[in-house]
Amino acid sequence: MHTSSRDPCSSAGAATRTRASCPWPRTPRGSMGSVVYLSFGSGGTLTLRQTTELALALEMTQCRFVWVVKRPDEDTASGAFFGTRRGEDDDDELGFLPRGFLQRTSGVGLVLPSWAPQTAILAHASVGCFVTHCGWNSSLESILNGVPMVAWPLYAEQKMNATMLEVQAGVAVRIHADADGFFSKEEIAGVIRRLMDEEEGAGMRKRICELRDKAKQALTKHGSSALGLAHIANTWTASCSEK
Repeated sequence: MHTSSRDPCSSAGAATRTRASCPWPRTPRGSMGSVVYLSFGSGGTLTLRQTTELALALEMTQCRFVWVVKRPDEDTASGAFFGTRRGEDDDDELGFLPRGFLQRTSGVGLVLPSWAPQTAILAHASVGCFVTHCGWNSSLESILNGVPMVAWPLYAEQKMNATMLEVQAGVAVRIHADADGFFSKEEIAGVIRRLMDEEEGAGMRKRICELRDKAKQALTKHGSSALGLAHIANTWTASCSEK
């Protein structure tokens, strides 16, 4: 395993939020950018069939991965906001995954039910791409850590965000569904490989690192974000004083 000062397991409170001490997939020493991180946010859910297809795609890529997975929901893509239920006889919180998947990917992948310390994971030097629903918080966290994205929008404004990240910013590649709205394992695996293995991924990493540096500058004391927030605060203060 490649050690790094940016170890996600050191995130405050992580051990109490996950069932274990957040082990990291075994990576060869010095193998930066070799891990795929997958999460669909606080509310995002996939159907059982789509969850199975995603699991099979991860096996096809042969990449190391960290997958924050939620119980499938057949009715809505935002089912986790309302809580997904187990069957009455279901004692295995990951029992919906394909038979043998966890055994076949042992040591290569790490599956975490429901939650993970995302900002700390994205800051880990081993992470090479982020499969994301393109929620705005997740998008900003990925940019601030210089991690290119595989865009898989689910609901609300996420499709608009995905288009902006891919077409305007050039820091994401979008997965495309078939005529029935289903994402095949071949399509998923192919897009992940494009970011992890090919020249396209290297160019995207360069662009997102440039964006990261601009974003960090904006957050400094005299950066545009700090100055903009100060201007708003001063405007509100002056308005209250007049009253």
